[in-house]
Parts: sequence; structure tokens; C-alpha cells
Amino acid sequence: MNMSTLLRLSLVCAILSSCGTAPHSTTQSTDSVPPVVGGYSTIDVSDSTIVACADFAVQQQVPPGSVRLVSIKDAQRQVVAGMNYIISMIIIRGEQTEHATATVWSKLDGSKELTSWESHRD
Repeated sequence: MNMSTLLRLSLVCAILSSCGTAPHSTTQSTDSVPPVVGGYSTIDVSDSTIVACADFAVQQQVPPGSVRLVSIKDAQRQVVAGMNYIISMIIIRGEQTEHATATVWSKLDGSKELTSWESHRD
């Protein structure tokens, strides 16, 4: 290896070691801990982007119109190539009330993709 390659490797190692490896908790503590770079952070459930993403996730359910959004309980976001949103919500499917968690990827081009959907009855 030449000197230039060694310097680049040393720089990459230094950057990676400064990032830390501790897992990020999604719950807030009373300590003032900054968010982990690339981790999820809490966002207000009334934020217009969250409401739009929750509506989008509900509209993706089959058959169309089979699920109705009741309320949004919690929301988090993560910066990626665009933004990931994890949204916990209360829905109605048919006559049943359910809890649902959706992950919506808001892409850089403005389009959205539902990447995860889990729901369960109380």
C-alpha cells in the first residue's frame, strides 16, 4: 500500500470509530442525549407530512377503502435518501378497531412507498 491509501484508510477508521455503536432507543429519556446520526427522531403527530404519510399508508391497504384512519398515536422520522417515517396509528378495518404501524419512505423525487405495514386487534 502506498502512503495515500494508508492515510485514506486511517481517516475512514477515525470517522467510523467516532460514530459510536450504541443502539438508539426510540423512547425519550430525561437525560439530554443528542439523537444518533442516521437514527429515528420523534416528530409531532399533527405535522402535515405525517398526516399525509398516514393517509397514504391507509390508502395502500387492499381492498381500497377497507381501512379508515382514526388517529395517529406516535411518529418518528429518519433521514435516508429521502425520509423514512414510522407511524403508529389507530385504524378501523371493517367493524374492528386495530393498532397499525406503517413505515413510509418519502423519496427524493417526492413519491412515496409503503415499505412496512403491521396491524393487530386489541
